[in-house]
Amino acid sequence: MLAIYCRPSDLARFSVAHTVIEGDTLRYRIRGPKERRSASFLTPTQRLEMLPADCAEAEFACPVRALLSYWESISDLERSDDPRGVIYSLSRKDGKVTPLGSERLSKIMAEVMHAAGVPVVFTGGSARSAGSSHALDEGMDVDGVLRRGRWSSRWVFNKFYNRARDKLSESRSAAAAASRRPISALVRAADASGVTRQDASGHTSHGE
Repeated sequence: MLAIYCRPSDLARFSVAHTVIEGDTLRYRIRGPKERRSASFLTPTQRLEMLPADCAEAEFACPVRALLSYWESISDLERSDDPRGVIYSLSRKDGKVTPLGSERLSKIMAEVMHAAGVPVVFTGGSARSAGSSHALDEGMDVDGVLRRGRWSSRWVFNKFYNRARDKLSESRSAAAAASRRPISALVRAADASGVTRQDASGHTSHGE
């Protein structure tokens, strides 16, 4: 679910009734995402296309194919009536498998991310940042990232989520420039001349 920049808590709230694969397209809506803080709110329908069949990564790196394959693998299991979740625990309740919760999903996402080479600084809870930043590094349009990740503000995305290489490079350059900023001429002159200073107690001291 890195491809749709999803929080573990959002993934746990996916509605089975609103997550479907039709042809080569995944269509999904999320019920009650964190940014809306309303359990009844449904996000607008979003789409994710399968990677083209002639793409070298289609069989092992296409998120739509992966989800379809997973659903087919559990098609013979009796699922609980809980409408949430698209990924199920194999432990049963009343003889039926139940959806995984956000905590377990976060651990699984972290394991998959690190196995795929995502830096360990990113946890399952920071999948949203990791996925969107990687998309920018690979050349995806910023507006496309914002739409897929449901960010309404570019400022919020850049401040809290954007860890793309260009963004980090700019931040490091700014920090380096700040560290090289010359000391004010007045401060240098005062230090050089040993100007008399007065502390809070009223005593005077001389620069050394």
